[in-house]
Amino acid sequence: MDDELYYHRVFWKIDRPSKFSDEDILVEPQMLFFFIIEVIDFAFRSNNVRGWAPLYDLDRLRADNSNKSYFNSDIGWAVCHHCAMDDAWLMATHEGFDVNKWLELPGDTFKNYTHQFLGLVIDKTKPVNVSIINGLAFTWLMARKAVENNKRSVVSRMIWDVVCLFKERFPFEWIYYDLQQWVQAYKVRHEELHRL
Repeated sequence: MDDELYYHRVFWKIDRPSKFSDEDILVEPQMLFFFIIEVIDFAFRSNNVRGWAPLYDLDRLRADNSNKSYFNSDIGWAVCHHCAMDDAWLMATHEGFDVNKWLELPGDTFKNYTHQFLGLVIDKTKPVNVSIINGLAFTWLMARKAVENNKRSVVSRMIWDVVCLFKERFPFEWIYYDLQQWVQAYKVRHEELHRL
């Protein structure tokens, strides 16, 4: 994890017990999996992509995880914002990401290629808290390219590869809770930028 991320941490001062722990609790892989699925599903539905049907029963996942969720529609908005998508895609393709090659790669080679370019997008994005938004935007764009090329099975493989990388790069629960605040700042800043 990039040490700079700690400088973006949101600290709450409230008069009642917080639902957030002061400890650095590791994110659970299944919660990260659920989060990534919600992001991808939101992006597909928001962009009206033909041929998309959720890979998993989201209602069931929401019911099973009703006590904890990292996703909200503002995160979805940030991931689908054209600046995040354009920046992420440009970074990856400029460094050599080839979607057609990626779609045909087997097993570990697929995973390594996914990690290489998703990691590159995360590493090149500054400030570091925005790197999560751009990383998720690139994830959604890879999923979209797979669906558009009739390679839906690639999306399932990719989700687990993304979960592994995010677990390594963004290992703590507080990061995903704070992301809900970071996207507010991102949203306000981009609304200002696009008004100019």
